[in-house]
Amino acid sequence: MIYCFENALRSTLAVEIAKLYNKDKDDWFLKSQSDNAKENKLLKQVSIIANKRKLQNLNSTFEVFDIFSLGDLQRILSDHYSELAVLFATPKIYKNQTLQIYGTKRSLISKIDKIREARNEIFHNKPTKIKCRKDL
Repeated sequence: MIYCFENALRSTLAVEIAKLYNKDKDDWFLKSQSDNAKENKLLKQVSIIANKRKLQNLNSTFEVFDIFSLGDLQRILSDHYSELAVLFATPKIYKNQTLQIYGTKRSLISKIDKIREARNEIFHNKPTKIKCRKDL
């Protein structure tokens, strides 16, 4: 379940960031710099992670977002919340259930923190008091 959440967040952010920063083709991540401070911060993050992992040819936004950890995704979401808020602050229904609305940046980031905490405990075989379905 947590894996599904992380993949959904990763692909959602990839699509939305691509919409924000691409012009004619999917190449925003190939820029060295931009006039937009948020984009520059993201470009720097991509560069740092790609250099650490010795990645040279990133060909699409999806490949770029594959290099990010859940913590990286959370920072990107936090940095771009004003552009992405509509995704989380508007009501949505799934299987006849109204999904929780995260109307503030703080509430969304807090929920992702809880998910990251549970994920880290589970993946590192530590005992957890979190009941995934109920609490997450």
